[in-house]
Amino acid sequence: MSLDAQAAKLLEMTANSNAPALGEGTVAESRAGFATLTEMVGVKAPAPKSVTEVRIPGPGGAIRTLVITPDTQPTGPRPILIYYHGGGWVIG
Repeated sequence: MSLDAQAAKLLEMTANSNAPALGEGTVAESRAGFATLTEMVGVKAPAPKSVTEVRIPGPGGAIRTLVITPDTQPTGPRPILIYYHGGGWVIG
């Protein structure tokens, strides 16, 4: 089975980005490399209307949570996305 063309292109861009491998280099270098790669891919997240930090009580202490409100406000109930991302916990 061959690799998906978009996945192959992303791997090529990653190799050519001069970003340090995950776990190598400083956090600042990793974040800069990630920013360069997302710019190369053409990914740009829309700016939110607001970002509010909320602390939710948990068994091991408060859990830091970000409530990101989109620029456009739908009427009625809004969806929720809970996203747990490890990713090395260092680049964004």
